Amino acid sequence: MRLENDQLQYMITQVVVLLARRLGGGQDKTPFPRLMTLEQTAVYIGRTKSAVEKMVFHGKLDGCLHRIDRRVYVDRWKLDRMIEAKTI
Repeated sequence: MRLENDQLQYMITQVVVLLARRLGGGQDKTPFPRLMTLEQTAVYIGRTKSAVEKMVFHGKLDGCLHRIDRRVYVDRWKLDRMIEAKTI
């Protein structure tokens, strides 16, 4: 089985996130910046970039978005709070 670069990067990032959460003792030690690009957000929540773009288009991430110099960023802290609030 041969992995593409994107797939390998995704898997490595997921392992790093899981390890950071387990070893962090509740502290914020994730490798993701506070303001994430749509690509970083996709990796962070385990979705594709196009799925995140659709979420933005349909207003599902409105409370988490920042627009700076024509670029859209997602606030990781607000995203985490939104995810926690929607947990069943």
